[in-house]
Amino acid sequence: MTPEKLHLITNHFPIIGSVIASGILCLGLISRNRVLIFTGLGVTIFSFLFLGIVMGAGEEAYFRYSGTGERATFISAEGKKMMRLHEEWAHGVSKIGYASLTLAILGSIWVMWKKRGLTLLSLFILILNLTFFALTIKVADYGGKIRRPDFIQTK
Repeated sequence: MTPEKLHLITNHFPIIGSVIASGILCLGLISRNRVLIFTGLGVTIFSFLFLGIVMGAGEEAYFRYSGTGERATFISAEGKKMMRLHEEWAHGVSKIGYASLTLAILGSIWVMWKKRGLTLLSLFILILNLTFFALTIKVADYGGKIRRPDFIQTK
């Protein structure tokens, strides 16, 4: 499997997962239900564990088709510009996902031992997840404009 295809397959996990986790966290915060909150944190952890795979495959694909790797003659100049913007934005937005992942892991451990701070932790992770999702829309827009001809079905 090429890195581009691996990237396309796995990039949906952190994006959709952040929305699902946010919904569960909202329900847990509103109802003050610890089980729902921990479920939301678990979905956050599961979703953002894929972020390393997404970013690694994306980096490898970008390297293959940037000036230092294979020459991507089949990608237009506009597509190459979008590829660069996609890569730059993805790097910035991924830091939010990694922060959410780290806080969800460390926070879950902390709350299990100390039994306090769950509401504040969940609220902060909820904000990070929603910010990640909102900014990922722009990243996905740039990625969709790369327009690799071999990925587009023709009739």
